[in-house]
Amino acid sequence: PNDATTTHIRALCLEKLGRLEDAWNAYSAYEKQFPFDKDVAFHTGNCLMALQRYEAAITRYERVIAADP
Repeated sequence: PNDATTTHIRALCLEKLGRLEDAWNAYSAYEKQFPFDKDVAFHTGNCLMALQRYEAAITRYERVIAADP
């Protein structure tokens, strides 16, 4: 239940349920536990945008663009 795919899906589900702080915590856990993944970084940016943490969101989006222009 704690592999990369499950951790990512858990964060996505929390975000879709509107539990943005819980989703952010799940994305943070993913980032600490697994290597960089551009799809997860993109979704993390979306969550940060919803939380109005714009600077942090921009940082995630820039990493995604750098990884896959």
